[in-house]
Amino acid sequence: MAWGVLWRPAPAAPGRRRRADFLVERQKRLQEQQTRLWALLPVTALRVRVGGDDVMREQVRTIQQIAERGDVTVQLHPEYAPPHPLTGVPALTLYRVEIREIADHVVREGGLPGTAEVWDSPHPVQTYQGMLDVSCVMAMRPARTGEVLQDEYDRKWA
Repeated sequence: MAWGVLWRPAPAAPGRRRRADFLVERQKRLQEQQTRLWALLPVTALRVRVGGDDVMREQVRTIQQIAERGDVTVQLHPEYAPPHPLTGVPALTLYRVEIREIADHVVREGGLPGTAEVWDSPHPVQTYQGMLDVSCVMAMRPARTGEVLQDEYDRKWA
C-alpha cells in the first residue's frame, strides 16, 4: 500500500485575513463575556513544527501568555505518562454555559478538513465529559504549566 500526503492549497489572502479577523473578534467577545477556557494538550504538541523558528518561538510565548491569564487554564499531558482516555481522539471542545436551559455541547473536529460533529444529547456529552475529567486528572497540575512552558522555550529558543 502506498502512503501519500494529503495536499490542499493554502487559502487565498482575503480568506486568511477574514478568518484571522473572525478569530480576533471571537476572542474579544469571549473576554467581554468573561468566558472561562480550559485547554488540555500534550507536551509533544509544543514540538510539532508549524513553521519556521520565529513561528515556533511565538507559539510557545503565546501559550505562556495565555496560561498566565486568569480566565484560562492550560494543562499539559506529560510526554512519558500513560495514555489518557482522549489519546487518539480528534480535537474536542466542550461548551458549557451557566444557563440551565442550554444543554452542554461537544464539538469533535476531524474527518474532512473544516468539518466537525456536534452533540448536545446527554449520552455522548456525558461520555466525553467523563473522558475529559479523567484526562485532566492524569495531566500535570495547571500550576506546573508555566514552568514546563518556560523549560520548553529555554530548551529550544533561549
